[in-house]
Amino acid sequence: MHRILCLSILILFSLCPIVASEENTDISDENTNTRIGPEFSFDCNGDDARPEHPINQYIPYGERPDLPSGDTHKHLECQLYNPNDFNITVSLSVPLGIDIWSPDQYCVDYYSYGWDSDTGMWGIISEPICNNGKWLIQNGNSLGENYSYELVKNETIYSNLTIFADSLYHPMQPGFQEINLTTRITKTQWLGDNETLCQDCTTINYTSTQFFNEWWNIDVYTDLTNCYLLNRGYYSGDMLVIFDDFCDDVGMANAVEVLTQSDFIDVRCFQQQKYVYTEWNPNAQTTNECDFEVDSRWQQLFNSSKLDQTKMLDSHDGDDYYYDGGYYHYWDGVHHYEEYIDRDTNEEIDYWGSRQCPEQIPITVSFDIMGNINFTKNGKIQLISHQYSLNDGLTIHNISNQTFEISSNNTPNLAYNIPLSQSDEENLLIIIEGKVILENESYDEIILGACLTRFGADSLNEIYEEAALTMGISGGPLQRISNSIAYSIGVDSFVVVGFFSMCIPPILYLVLTRMVKRINGEF
Repeated sequence: MHRILCLSILILFSLCPIVASEENTDISDENTNTRIGPEFSFDCNGDDARPEHPINQYIPYGERPDLPSGDTHKHLECQLYNPNDFNITVSLSVPLGIDIWSPDQYCVDYYSYGWDSDTGMWGIISEPICNNGKWLIQNGNSLGENYSYELVKNETIYSNLTIFADSLYHPMQPGFQEINLTTRITKTQWLGDNETLCQDCTTINYTSTQFFNEWWNIDVYTDLTNCYLLNRGYYSGDMLVIFDDFCDDVGMANAVEVLTQSDFIDVRCFQQQKYVYTEWNPNAQTTNECDFEVDSRWQQLFNSSKLDQTKMLDSHDGDDYYYDGGYYHYWDGVHHYEEYIDRDTNEEIDYWGSRQCPEQIPITVSFDIMGNINFTKNGKIQLISHQYSLNDGLTIHNISNQTFEISSNNTPNLAYNIPLSQSDEENLLIIIEGKVILENESYDEIILGACLTRFGADSLNEIYEEAALTMGISGGPLQRISNSIAYSIGVDSFVVVGFFSMCIPPILYLVLTRMVKRINGEF
């Protein structure tokens, strides 16, 4: 009896190492390892040392409440072992939203035509190109991507892996989460035989437990309302206006057309990360900011004499562009003047009336909300009208606000007709800026366009009309002749008129004297 008991104990102890070698030492209870077919082993150990960041890595070192943070990446030291007398191919896969980076060196043979020093002949030679680190898996298995290891018989491969989790579009929930690295045999090959696909071969999981903080990001897009998109169901939400009425409004369509004409300003926009800076970080909260610059030639036009105004607008003097900051800028005033003089100038033309400011500005704002938590935030759409004086360059700012509420559970798209306050008493250029503010923080700033007050449009019409008259394009026959002569010699028309006025009395005196002498001689 004792002999049987001792024999049983010995058999049990002999089996223990085999079982232990198949378990994940990290979380063995959670593994679902299946073994159908050839054997292999896969195991990893966590390394607390922070690995070198891959190029263009989007996970920043700094932690921030609204960015993926916590243990979003984890470095592992792994090994694969092929105990078989034949070659195997083992694939590695991860869940959706998980990226795998390896800091190991990877070399690829590059073939080119050149001089082979070994053979002493010209021909195709191979040269290895090596890189320190590469992405093994990106976006999980969403594109059917996986990474394979080829192991010859009795080979052990050591590999460093880094798990990058909590992606922008497939975020992990806050708290502790388990991430499975799944390996399975996909191919087998005996020496001298063809590869054999393995459909249901051995599968081994390694489970990594990682902690994730709460985070959220918001991308905001502000623009003038596009009724083409609105009427085709691109936007939805409880806070939307009734688009049938909104987009059938002729005044709104005219407002969009007026503001989209960039005749007076140069706009520069740029994005920046709101809280931190990394070289490339799509997960970071970004903001859009725009500034503008009024073309100084419009103010120069308003403050010049009639002759100088005409010279500025005359496209034939070759001065329709200027050089600034490494770029050539074309002044729109010249090109608009060409259109103006091509029309029938015998009739009154309200050329600049098409740039008159609308009474309301149609704005559409859409939100793209990402993260792993639910929230509700208060915000406001702010319309800022920068009233720029074309006479003295002074700017006055008027602000209108529309408040709203957004939720991560219901991503809204908002549309508003916001009244535009303006003055009709000065030569004003009004630059319209839209701004979206959430919880007193600015997320999107955009220059929607520029327009003129009625007084400003009338003043520009008058300048263009006077310029056409100064060039001798409009007016009566004698007026055109005198003005053409005056403009060609670069003087004001009154100089030519004055000259002819002074010449007329002597000419009349000579003519009349000769006529009197001729009459007296006949008698």
